[in-house]
Amino acid sequence: MRRKVSGRPRSVEAGYSSPKAIRGVHPSGFREVLVHNLMDLEAITSGEAVRVAHTVGLRKKLAILQKADELSLRVLNPVGVGDSEFEEPEETGL
Repeated sequence: MRRKVSGRPRSVEAGYSSPKAIRGVHPSGFREVLVHNLMDLEAITSGEAVRVAHTVGLRKKLAILQKADELSLRVLNPVGVGDSEFEEPEETGL
C-alpha cells in the first residue's frame, strides 16, 4: 500500500474526510449528544438527538426516555428498554 502498487487497497490521504458541514452528523440528520443523566437533557436544542450512554442503568435510562418524550426529543438508542424481559411471567395453569 505504501508503494501504491496496482492491485492493493488505496492508502488514506488528504481529501478522504467528509465535508465539514456533515461531519459528526447522524444519518437521520441530527447531531448526536451523549446523555448520562436528566440534567444533560436540558442543554439539548433543536437539531440534536439524544444518545443514552451505555454506562447508564435501566432505572435512570427509563427516566431519561420519559423526560425526552416529554420534551419531544429524538432518542437514537431506545432499543431493549422496557421490553418483555422485565414483565411478570404468565401463569400457564400446569
